[in-house]
Amino acid sequence: MTQESLTIGEVAKATGLTVRTLHHYDHLGLLVPRRRADSGHRVYAASDIERIYRIQALSQLGFALKDARALLDGELERPLIEMVEAQLRKVRADIDGGIRLMKSLETLGEALRRDEQPQRSDLLSIIAETSKLQSNLRHDYSRQADRYDVSRGASPSILEPILECVDTAPGRVLLDVGGGTGNYAVALEERGWDVTVVDVSPHMLQRAEAKGLTVLAADACALPHVDGGVDAVTMVSMLHQVEDWQKALHEAARVLRPGGVLAVMVLTSEHLENVTWAFDLFPSMREFAHPRRPSIAGLRAALPGGRVQPLWFTDLKDASIAALCAQPHAMLDERLRRQTSFFERLERDNPAELAKGLRSLRDMLDNGDSPLESVEDARRVWGDASLLLWRAGDNA
Repeated sequence: MTQESLTIGEVAKATGLTVRTLHHYDHLGLLVPRRRADSGHRVYAASDIERIYRIQALSQLGFALKDARALLDGELERPLIEMVEAQLRKVRADIDGGIRLMKSLETLGEALRRDEQPQRSDLLSIIAETSKLQSNLRHDYSRQADRYDVSRGASPSILEPILECVDTAPGRVLLDVGGGTGNYAVALEERGWDVTVVDVSPHMLQRAEAKGLTVLAADACALPHVDGGVDAVTMVSMLHQVEDWQKALHEAARVLRPGGVLAVMVLTSEHLENVTWAFDLFPSMREFAHPRRPSIAGLRAALPGGRVQPLWFTDLKDASIAALCAQPHAMLDERLRRQTSFFERLERDNPAELAKGLRSLRDMLDNGDSPLESVEDARRVWGDASLLLWRAGDNA
């Protein structure tokens, strides 16, 4: 092997892509290595690395894998100008929405400064515009998608209790709702499940598709499935991202056939108040997060007959905010920290608070103290997160 050649493992390590993704690129004809070693293993040349760069650039522009291949090979069925113009229309629509909201708020602010009471119709319009814009922001994982799999994977602390539950379902058809890049879907497929990853982020779904997974772009609050069509639904660390978490749960319940199983991993309001100590160091995030986190009683009320059990993180494979709180030293690792929506939002909206909180945590740990000590009793009761388990028919 020449110095310029790389094995598939070396390419995966250098690019942050998984070996499974590179295999899938090969299967699709998107990236076929120029040659094979005597052992039959894939060998990548400099031109292959350049093609990976082009694939990633096209993915960031919103191209599906089949369109990226067609574009790179000069075989586009749809004119490139149409694809660029479609993306441009979407970007312009997002900008126009932000400008409309800005002008509406400016007008409202001027009226309030004149001690004028706002019109009901104006307030309703602003609420609608804000909800739409916040929805777009909340579901925008375009930047995280490219680096998500570097540090985020399927945690055995979550996967094993979920499998224990869903393995009692009547069949093997499963929706991983809010499944992102498909880390849990891959693990579920390896256990024999026929999985479809459902997500609203096209960038996340492109990553999942690149792993050979079946994907579907859809909102958790409006699943395009018939009643009673699947055997199991999983929702991992995503309920706080949807517009209406009760509706998302009801949609998941609707698509389950009799005896079907729903498994939801979630941080509840009890965790925010008693266990997830990061909110003490970064208090602005509690104000943002609390309205989006259901209580345990709320989960039970939404799906009568369901049970809520605590779970504890014993690993960092998931690297969610709950997993990082279970191992405080890990929170100082920027590579792990930046892959969470918690810290991405904090870095964007309140960098001064982020820096101050990290200094406090570092000082605490350097002095031999741990934030886990103050939440030890609560953690024993509530766990690091909750797992909601519900079976179709249990509320009959």
